[in-house]
Amino acid sequence: MAALPSITPSYGTASQVRYAYKEAKFGDGYTVRAGDGINVRRESWSVTWEDRGDADLDTLVAFFDTLAGVTPFEWTAPRESTEKRWRCADFTRTPTGHQVGTLTAVFERYYGA
Repeated sequence: MAALPSITPSYGTASQVRYAYKEAKFGDGYTVRAGDGINVRRESWSVTWEDRGDADLDTLVAFFDTLAGVTPFEWTAPRESTEKRWRCADFTRTPTGHQVGTLTAVFERYYGA
């Protein structure tokens, strides 16, 4: 299992949680919801490396390109003590100066085998 390169992200990394459910709508506004699968808590993180050198950003981009949004990797989210498995299918790289830039990636929790 690949591990995210040890380049510390910037403060301000944010998480988002949503719950997956299926819903059936009946007459008179009556609805029924049930969890969609055994892992209904869907978690994602917007992880940012701000004002980093091109070498660090190149390392991160190469890592994400190698996995291509398909293969999971291990990463420990802020304020957590255990690694979880994640996938990254989206990232944005923005030049901010001479050989300096910012990279923002979206990590989605992976529950597969």
